[in-house]
Amino acid sequence: MFNEADEKWIMQKNLAQSFLMLFLLTIGLCCMADSNDDNKIGDKNMGFEINDIAYPVWMGNLQRNSLVPVEMKSKWKPLWSKMYIEINENLVLTPYATLVHENRIGVTSGNDLIIYSSDGTFQSQTPLNSAAGVLFGKNLISYLNPSYQLTAMDYEGNQFGLGESIPFLSDWAGAIYILPGLEKVQAVVQFSGGPMREPQKYYIYNFLWEDDDFDWIHEFDGRISFALPSNDNDRIIIIKDGEVVIFNSKDGKNSGSFNFEIGTVLTASLDLNDNLLLLSEQTEESTTKRAYSSFDLDGNILWSYDVTEPSENQPAACDSDGRIFIIDGLQLMCIKEGEIDWTAILMPAERNYLTVTADNHAVVLNGSLLALFAPNGEKLFERLITKTDEKFYAPPALDKEGHIFVAGQKALYCFE
Repeated sequence: MFNEADEKWIMQKNLAQSFLMLFLLTIGLCCMADSNDDNKIGDKNMGFEINDIAYPVWMGNLQRNSLVPVEMKSKWKPLWSKMYIEINENLVLTPYATLVHENRIGVTSGNDLIIYSSDGTFQSQTPLNSAAGVLFGKNLISYLNPSYQLTAMDYEGNQFGLGESIPFLSDWAGAIYILPGLEKVQAVVQFSGGPMREPQKYYIYNFLWEDDDFDWIHEFDGRISFALPSNDNDRIIIIKDGEVVIFNSKDGKNSGSFNFEIGTVLTASLDLNDNLLLLSEQTEESTTKRAYSSFDLDGNILWSYDVTEPSENQPAACDSDGRIFIIDGLQLMCIKEGEIDWTAILMPAERNYLTVTADNHAVVLNGSLLALFAPNGEKLFERLITKTDEKFYAPPALDKEGHIFVAGQKALYCFE
């Protein structure tokens, strides 16, 4: 049995323990609040940024593969190649872009994103939805998963699922242009009409995730061909039959439009001054005419040049000196101010692609050949990528150390 002194001691002990637990609980709550604040700050810091995007944006401005700040070497040698079947024996890819962020290399196809480190070490395989492509931002990779949900992933492979589907994307709609972010998504979405052949529509909008509402949105009838972000991402240029419409990407207001009479647009891109570079096709009296034309965004035609067998897989590319690079049949053509600056002969190939470096060299993927052209058109050298029956459907990509990455259907190849 306890005496009065023992009971008094026990009460004091219990009271002290209660005060201690209350003190620890208070500290814990404060720490949790600080932690939440830190997480919010951290999430803001991880917000998707586009300032450092240097490579193609699928169905966006494909000229983001240009002007890579790298010093070109006098020759290339194979550094490594990685077969996709080493990841999965059933993996078959048709890559449409090779993306680079510092020491991470991404190979994107309609259903998969494969990431390697720059030394060829496999990092991850991520399932994609083919409705929109993948962006390598400053801090995050963003993509659509197979359920149309916007998902972000850092370069260590940690995923940040946003848990929401992109508005208006469905089995019968696709993103002509999409710029995803943790706070909002900017998109141009085309609805095809579906199996019931409903009226075709397209939507242009900024959607705010936190508010679950649109910052702004426009709905239009019809179908568009291309949507390009301006070089400063302040405007969205919409191209449809015979018309160009320009929207302010911050408030969604229409900031101009003009009509053109060059026929059906087959490819579209922008030069560094936001002049449109359009490949078009027009049939008159059983004669089909194809031409590249350049327009400023006020609708003035700057130049036009007829071509015979233009590549519909590689939009016009540009350099920092006003030169425009196009592929016409077996020719690589360099145009400046609407006149031919130089031409170079290519080998016969199913497809050709090119990337322009910051010092205005053209890296050309000519079938299975990789060639380098100086700014004056001199072919500095070329080499065979592989002796296998490999096929290539994506432009070559470069990192800042001068490595060149080429994604084929079977493997990713690296040269230095």
